[in-house]
Amino acid sequence: MQTSLSQEWYKFRHQKGPLLGLLVLLGLMLIMALSAPVTQSAVVMGFGTPQWLLMIIVIIGANFMIMEDQHTTIRTLLYRHTYRWSIYLAKLLILSLYTAVLVCLSLLFTGLLKIVLAPELTWQRGQLFNHLLVGMAGTFLVAILLLTIILWLACLLPINTVVIGLGLILIFTGQGIASLIIDANPTLMAILK
Repeated sequence: MQTSLSQEWYKFRHQKGPLLGLLVLLGLMLIMALSAPVTQSAVVMGFGTPQWLLMIIVIIGANFMIMEDQHTTIRTLLYRHTYRWSIYLAKLLILSLYTAVLVCLSLLFTGLLKIVLAPELTWQRGQLFNHLLVGMAGTFLVAILLLTIILWLACLLPINTVVIGLGLILIFTGQGIASLIIDANPTLMAILK
């Protein structure tokens, strides 16, 4: 497993996409902060972090997985390793670490933007910081779930645009589908709580 992790880390850090994804996330957060007045709800939502982060994760995750199939290196890896699941688990762990880094940096950048653009908002008012932390933790959990789905789709359909398209459709329709399921069966709400 350690060999798989080191190999996947090497491949991941030599790509341009992860750094570009980080810069795009911070840029989009800055645009969201500058385009409208900074309110308490904008800070709690991390200046749009959830939707931007999930889109970036879909694109980076699909590219990371499908790149192996396009260059036919996944076949060599699967042939040489006794435990094939360790390759996929290593990819998931590396992408989860990248997601955690994105969430932490967006949390820090949200704090910086709040201090610079809206110093009149206090962290104590409405427990702003607690709501921000809970929102970021929820975003991280949704991103991990989305990563597992994206990696699964990439294994089934090794076509980059199809996997990214399905991932984006899932992001935009996921909340509506979950609401419909919960509305159809109210006992699920008690279970989820």
